[in-house]
Amino acid sequence: VAPRSVEVLDQIDLTLHLATAACALVLLGTGPFIQYPSLSEVDPAFFTFSHGFAAIIAAIIWLGHLARVAMEWLEGRNPFGLLPNAGDFGQLLKGVAHGAGFGKEPPLRGRYNYREKVPYIFFVTLFPVMAATGYLVANPSKLSGLLGPSGLMAAVAIHSSIGLLLVLPLIWHIYFSMFEPGVLWFNGALFSGRMEFSKLYAKRPDWGREILGGFDDLKEQKSEEKPKEVTVEDLLEAGNEAARSGDHKMAAYHFLKALELYPGYSQALFNLGVVLYKSGDFRRSRLVLEKFLAQDPFGPASPKARELLDKIRVEEARK
Repeated sequence: VAPRSVEVLDQIDLTLHLATAACALVLLGTGPFIQYPSLSEVDPAFFTFSHGFAAIIAAIIWLGHLARVAMEWLEGRNPFGLLPNAGDFGQLLKGVAHGAGFGKEPPLRGRYNYREKVPYIFFVTLFPVMAATGYLVANPSKLSGLLGPSGLMAAVAIHSSIGLLLVLPLIWHIYFSMFEPGVLWFNGALFSGRMEFSKLYAKRPDWGREILGGFDDLKEQKSEEKPKEVTVEDLLEAGNEAARSGDHKMAAYHFLKALELYPGYSQALFNLGVVLYKSGDFRRSRLVLEKFLAQDPFGPASPKARELLDKIRVEEARK
């Protein structure tokens, strides 16, 4: 039975998203009045202070995001799902062709695809440039001797140009995540962190099918005890306990439920591949472990996953 809703943003990501949205509104709203004071009769110092304060908060958010990425990597999860790869450009072209009515099949739409990766890479890479040039513009006296008037003018031009450039990925992100025609009239996940499963399935059909689609028979297994509310950690521990007792079917069920709550949880994905291997289901184990390595190629469990894949290939070669 499909869940009624799925967590798409945990509490930390939800806080970062809301704070980033607020900072973006302030920065974009005050920037033009700083560069062109004649646009408003309000004291320019108000816009300068608001812009600088929002920039400091945005810098803290950016550093907090990097800290979150580092923590997830140390926990064995995959924090790099939003980084572009070689296939994303092709999926982007396929999406444009499909939207224009030329493509027969839509592009892959898992949890992270070109729709998220395009604005993400813009924001993550261009923000340090915005911060550096913004500091130069706000403190011209400190570096005027080093850069000279032409250098400061270049900093102003770069800062303004990137600010305008970032409007495009911002509109892109809002369009696809909040108001995608035919799927969403409004996505409340920005404020709640959760999304109705039916809407999520319509928006990201490959998200659930990519890993869980081939294991419908395992999902039919039911545990004797059904807690009213369980966390990913509870399901992971229940799966580990079932695996230790030799009940690999039940262990696989718990790991699949954990992946439903947190599709990017590398530890649950690896554990699922292990119990499928131990149950003798080499084909499915190979699919899961290959997906795990594609998602988390340098994690602590990666060497063990490669070792199991080598054993599976030997077994498959014998048949």
